[in-house]
Amino acid sequence: MSSSLGRGPLRRIGVLAAVLGLLAAPSAGAAWAGTGADGGRGAALPAGAPTRTAAGELAAVIDAAAPAGYADTYAGVSVDAGAGRVTVFATDTGRGRALVAAAERSAHSGGRVRVEVKAAKYSRRQLEAARTELEAAADGWRASGPQVSMVSFGAEGDGLRVAADDPARAAALNRARPVRQGAGAGVDPADVRFLAATPVPVVDRDNDGAPHWGGATITSSSAQCTTAFAMDVPGWDRYMVTAAHCGGAGTHFTSGSSDYGTVFNTLPSIDAGIIKTAGGSNSGVYIGTEGRAYANWVWSLMGEEVCQSGSVTRYRCGIFVTGDAQHWDNGIWVQGGIEACTRDGSTAVRHGDSGGPVFNWRADGKITSRGVISYMFSSGAAPGVYDCIGWSQTGHVLASWQASLVTS
Repeated sequence: MSSSLGRGPLRRIGVLAAVLGLLAAPSAGAAWAGTGADGGRGAALPAGAPTRTAAGELAAVIDAAAPAGYADTYAGVSVDAGAGRVTVFATDTGRGRALVAAAERSAHSGGRVRVEVKAAKYSRRQLEAARTELEAAADGWRASGPQVSMVSFGAEGDGLRVAADDPARAAALNRARPVRQGAGAGVDPADVRFLAATPVPVVDRDNDGAPHWGGATITSSSAQCTTAFAMDVPGWDRYMVTAAHCGGAGTHFTSGSSDYGTVFNTLPSIDAGIIKTAGGSNSGVYIGTEGRAYANWVWSLMGEEVCQSGSVTRYRCGIFVTGDAQHWDNGIWVQGGIEACTRDGSTAVRHGDSGGPVFNWRADGKITSRGVISYMFSSGAAPGVYDCIGWSQTGHVLASWQASLVTS
């Protein structure tokens, strides 16, 4: 249960304030008329579509450079695209500024992006270690105690967030645990925030024919989900990715009246499964009522805006990355993901969106892949509204199968 993937996890149902599962939905068919075979048709970028800005590009360079020489102080980086500002959090702000200076030279940003360095109480390394320890403790509580469904942290380095069905009891048990002191000290129990979570079961776009696209509605005998993107696995074949919790190896899916394919392999540890499609698949992806094509993938950074196109929700932007999270599902801690929420408390995701694409737009109208929808939860801002979403990052999915994203 070690945090081997380094950046956080996430997965499907049985989780958090209503995490997981997701299914059910509308129809796409004729809406895609006029698009190219791979979803690309050079359409204009939608109004308000989020793209990665210069601030986001610099933040990505900072985040990638941090592990090499600043892992003991670096907590994270946050992006405010509207203000063109990047905030770096570090336990040693002097070394944080050194990291920024090195990244700016590498990125040749020329001072075009405003960068702030703020003090953090804990480094990302400390928080990852503390999360692993807390997850181990939570496993011991399951038989007769609170059920912990997610452990996450943000870029600020201020502690952990834990979702449990009995947050008060979980907090009491956590306070009773010994905390490492001295070098590599753990996280103070006072810096662990417990939130209420209620498990939600998996519930049960439409008619996607070959070659198959991401964003399609797929249905098995027991669940309805969505597909995310196609990838090529050297020595194997081309596969379409969905969430592992949608069905194990051998599960057969249809899309409306079309034969979609059968699950070939799954990795529950990152909540990802690959489908050998009937008739093949390509770079196309359903986005709202249009067909688009994937051009690349990137890691997600705190503060960035993303969109999702699950088969039920269809198309939703205005979702902002809030942290790095791992959640409990089907007996394991799911790794390799990100959590994000809407800022107005509105719905971010619905049942049936599981396995669907998380992405942002490029200036050329193509799509940058961010991940595969894994679970949902409520921040509590509006009772019963799932304003937060979790996804398994595309980079981790590709690396796990040594695969490449199908693009055009």
